This record gives sequence, C-alpha cells and structure tokens, in this order.
Amino acid sequence: MSRLETDPLTPNQLGAVMHEFERLGFHPWRDRDERLAACSALLGRDALASVYDLLMGEAGKLLRTLQGFPDRAALDAALTELAAPPSLLQWLARLLLKLGS
Repeated sequence: MSRLETDPLTPNQLGAVMHEFERLGFHPWRDRDERLAACSALLGRDALASVYDLLMGEAGKLLRTLQGFPDRAALDAALTELAAPPSLLQWLARLLLKLGS
C-alpha cells in the first residue's frame, strides 16, 4: 500500500481543501456539516466525522474535484445529481462493471 492510501492528509492539503470550500462560499465553521457531507458525497464514502479523517489520496482527489467547480451553484448541482437514485440503465452498468472485476 502506498502512503496515499494509509497516511492522513497533510497540513497543506487541509489548508487547500478549506480554501476551496471558502472560495465556493462555505463559511469556515458555520457550514461544517455541509462541508463534511459534500466531502463524503464527492468521494463516495461513508460520512466523515472530521476532515482530518481523510487520507492523503482522498484529500488530493477532493481538492482536484473542488477546483473543478466554478461556484457553489455548480457544486450544489453535482451533489444533487449524486444524491439522486440511479436510473435502471446506470444501475445495470454499475452491476456489469462489478461483475467484470
């Protein structure tokens, strides 16, 4: 296993992730629950208790993903789409991918 899969995020990664959330309009402490929910949804993982729970690789992926959103509205739209139940075609495609691996 590489460090990306085992080591916690670095202080620089933490700062960069928090900066991106602020850029997107999240308040540093008032919007904590929303930030954690967004992290979990964008990474496709269980709920986070803290951003400090992220691994190095997850933090890098999250940072690149957040940098791709021009504004909060675009992020909110993506989060809404992620929360929507998959269509039958999407479900079948995912099933076939799982069966093939």
